Amino acid sequence: MSSGVRSVTRMRQADLPAVVAIDAEAFPEPWDADAFRSELLAPHSRPLVVRDDTRVMGYAIAWRVGGDVEIHRIAVARQALRTGLGAFLLDHLIAIERYEGAEAFHLEVRASNAPAIGLYRNAGFEAVGVRRAYYGDGEDAVIMRLTVGT
Repeated sequence: MSSGVRSVTRMRQADLPAVVAIDAEAFPEPWDADAFRSELLAPHSRPLVVRDDTRVMGYAIAWRVGGDVEIHRIAVARQALRTGLGAFLLDHLIAIERYEGAEAFHLEVRASNAPAIGLYRNAGFEAVGVRRAYYGDGEDAVIMRLTVGT
């Protein structure tokens, strides 16, 4: 990362090449540009990007349904790992949604993804269950929840 200037904004069409590249680095089953494009159009979707100076360095996709927010994807560029950028983005997403009345956040994370589980625990999420063989390769998902109230 460069100077450390960080901003979080709504994802735009112009952000998709960088977002798709970050997603391909971060996930064994990456989304294509069409999947992200559909998130830009869906009224329940909350697509965000985080920038360092002018470059997209990470993104989050969450769905808002009533008072619940389901976090579907969150990732940062490989060069931004372990810099606090993921926590910055997650904290920003939670703050925005709390301000707009969210009461609870939910997500699934690979059981083997200790860094992500640590990120979510540090943000106040608790493991509330397991989805057996949730992922295409048979790996379990840890179900995590954060209740924030209004």
